[in-house]
Amino acid sequence: TTDSGHVTPYSKFLSGKGMGALCESDLFGRLEILDMDYLKGEASACLSKSTRPDSMLYVKLIQCDFEDDASFEHYRKGLEHLHLLHSRISFDCLRQLVDGQWSSLIHLCLTGTNIGDQGAQILADAEGLNELQYLSLASTGITAEGASALAQSPHLQQLNQVMLSYDAVGDEGVEVMRAAFGDRATFC
Repeated sequence: TTDSGHVTPYSKFLSGKGMGALCESDLFGRLEILDMDYLKGEASACLSKSTRPDSMLYVKLIQCDFEDDASFEHYRKGLEHLHLLHSRISFDCLRQLVDGQWSSLIHLCLTGTNIGDQGAQILADAEGLNELQYLSLASTGITAEGASALAQSPHLQQLNQVMLSYDAVGDEGVEVMRAAFGDRATFC
């Protein structure tokens, strides 16, 4: 950790018990930035359920597993950036994540999560993401069907940028996203 409130522990071998201790510590309550990777099972659930993210503004988790809990319930008041890069997240966990109100979340990155069209529909139905400005869905397996759900969602029209993978959505998906979002829809 540094004076700036930033911690980047090497978490590949962090157990659920170790993560639980970290998440309930006074230090965790003072962190603004958390950058971790390779959390599995109980360790990722402990992070999601932590009741101490009082100052947390930015969370980046790479290659983590969220199979049982991804509600991040206690993060919803102040967290502005949530990146779950190349992480495994079940559809139930994705629903938990976007269910309810996020008062400060402006950036959600689900790149590489393979949520596909079903995940796109879950995001399209989410009413609590009304502050969201940036949504990254590259390499998620979303096709034209999922792009259409996103484009038709009344809950995502405020986005300043939504990013998808061109090769998955194809020309039809690009067309529907451009019709809804104009230049705010980008493709990689």
